[in-house]
Amino acid sequence: PLGICLQFGKEILNGLMFLHKHEVYHGDLKTPNVLLSIEKRTRITDFGSLARTVTHCPPEMHENPLLCNEKTDVYEFAMTMFELFALEWPFK
Repeated sequence: PLGICLQFGKEILNGLMFLHKHEVYHGDLKTPNVLLSIEKRTRITDFGSLARTVTHCPPEMHENPLLCNEKTDVYEFAMTMFELFALEWPFK
């Protein structure tokens, strides 16, 4: 449902904003890396992986796989939201 997707998106975005405030970047944000707690709150996981998910990476990460910053996380957030709303992976 739309309301649940928007709530999860808001929580993921709040988590990213917290991380970025502390100069921490995820680099591989996607739905399998967002867990749901017992209280139905989202938790971002799987930090520090060098393996990138091609369908979620911005084009500039294909040229520089080690690139990881606010902009790359925002692009991956958009692809994650696509997953939530479309119920499928982007660029399938």
